[in-house]
Amino acid sequence: MTCKYYVTSRLPWREISQASLQVEHLKTILEAGAIRRHEAYNEVYPGIVISDEATAMSSYVLRSLGITHVLNTAAHDYGLDPAIDQRYSYGAVRTSQSFYNHLSIKYFGIPAVDIVSYNLSRHFNEAAEFIDEALRKGGKILVHCQMGISRSATLVIAFLMIKKQLSVEEAIKTVRMKRFIYPNDGFLRQLCQLDERHRSARRRTRY
Repeated sequence: MTCKYYVTSRLPWREISQASLQVEHLKTILEAGAIRRHEAYNEVYPGIVISDEATAMSSYVLRSLGITHVLNTAAHDYGLDPAIDQRYSYGAVRTSQSFYNHLSIKYFGIPAVDIVSYNLSRHFNEAAEFIDEALRKGGKILVHCQMGISRSATLVIAFLMIKKQLSVEEAIKTVRMKRFIYPNDGFLRQLCQLDERHRSARRRTRY
């Protein structure tokens, strides 16, 4: 399946409908995954743990898991991103590098919100680089948002696509087999867009 992301209503209705169908296809993969219940945290790929807010703020759990890096995809510093309306601050997790200094954990925060209109794809590459850095150093990274279902899952899926060359379907299946996740439709469309760029690049390389 080739995913396409259409962003203008001036495109033919048939193309817009096709984009919606592709998102629906990804949602069937999400709904058919192995893990049926929502858990506080799960290691979804060797060295990568997706979790909720409570796990990210528990020194005891972080130590027991051997976490060396934390990627907060729901960081509270909205001043860095003027596109975010302050009324969405209820979904933020208020941590920082200083919060983890006593654990010698390296921190990176992305101030994203879980709404379909938010452009999370602007953070795909920097998140993938941070995750990759943790794994290359032999570390273990916790990627979290508030519930560990949408924002954090989307960025881990993007990492698997960017750094491990998985298709969007393969990346979703990899994560979904280990954790209950459900990125919003806007994030799924952005993953489709990323998948299409990768397919196009491979086609250009081939010829």
